[in-house]
Amino acid sequence: MKKSILFFSLLILICASAHTTLENPVNWTFEAKKLGPKVYELHIKARIDPFWHLYAQDAGEKLMNTLISFTPNPIIKPEGKIIESGTLKKENDQNLKLTLNYYYNQVDFVQKLNLRSPVNTTVKGMVTYVVCNDKDGKCLPTKKVPFSILIAGK
Repeated sequence: MKKSILFFSLLILICASAHTTLENPVNWTFEAKKLGPKVYELHIKARIDPFWHLYAQDAGEKLMNTLISFTPNPIIKPEGKIIESGTLKKENDQNLKLTLNYYYNQVDFVQKLNLRSPVNTTVKGMVTYVVCNDKDGKCLPTKKVPFSILIAGK
């Protein structure tokens, strides 16, 4: 009896662990590209698994917006807004009476910035996002991913 309880407990734990692993349909990468003296672009790229979509910064419903926030850094001065690069899809949701904006496959969030002085520094921040599955309409809970990008200013 004890062996069967132990076996079923272990089986449930393994299944729950496997389920959690599968529920990560977005892979993020972070990099800085130098454009000129003290001028850089930050690229925050999302690769999205098939049948899933990631909402835009202006998703149409505030709770689903992708939000990229930066930790204050006195060396860095952001220039303009974060630009999205990807194929934006728009869907009119009759139930919510909204137009929802999202991406499939990939999207690159690009922030241009200037360094106040030519020194090495690190840009830190957080991406907060929601993804949904088109097969069953399931949306995962809001997820937060911290990032740290080295800027070689020298």
